[in-house]
Amino acid sequence: MIFKNSVLVHFKIPMAVAAGLPSLLKFRGMSEKKFFEIAAVKFFEELEEEKQEAVEMLESESKLAAQSLALDAALADARKQIRNSRGQQ
Repeated sequence: MIFKNSVLVHFKIPMAVAAGLPSLLKFRGMSEKKFFEIAAVKFFEELEEEKQEAVEMLESESKLAAQSLALDAALADARKQIRNSRGQQ
C-alpha cells in the first residue's frame, strides 16, 4: 500500500483520480496489479535517471572544487612570491 501511494504521488495522480483508478483500469481491461507493475518499472527507471543526474552533478561539482583549490593554491603561491620579491628589493 505504501508503495502504491508513493507511485501515485510520484506521478502526481490526484486522490480523486486514484479513488476511481480501479474502475478506470477495469474499463481499460487492465488489472490494478498490472498497472502498478508497469508503474513500478517506470518509477524505478525515473529514480535511476535522477540518481545518474545527481552523480553527474556531484562529479562536476567535485571537479570544480578541485579546480578552485588549485587556483587558491596558485594564488597563495603567487602572493608568497610577491612578498619574497619585495623582501629582496
